Amino acid sequence: MYKVYFNEDNYERYRRVRKTARERGLSISQVVLGYIISQPFPSIPIIGSDNVEQMAKSMEAGDVNFSAADLAYLENGE
Repeated sequence: MYKVYFNEDNYERYRRVRKTARERGLSISQVVLGYIISQPFPSIPIIGSDNVEQMAKSMEAGDVNFSAADLAYLENGE
């Protein structure tokens, strides 16, 4: 099961998420949540936090909007 998730394709996706986070001044969590809510279908991310600050940062992801090009980059590197 380890190889199903920890593989080169997913590591490349993670690199793209990190790059996007740096370029936009977001946390990795905000990029991931923004990606989920930018999908063209209804989605409701379920989040958890250890403190109020983490919850506030997660809630800020509601203001993140990714274009179709952004989504394609995050998904495929295109």
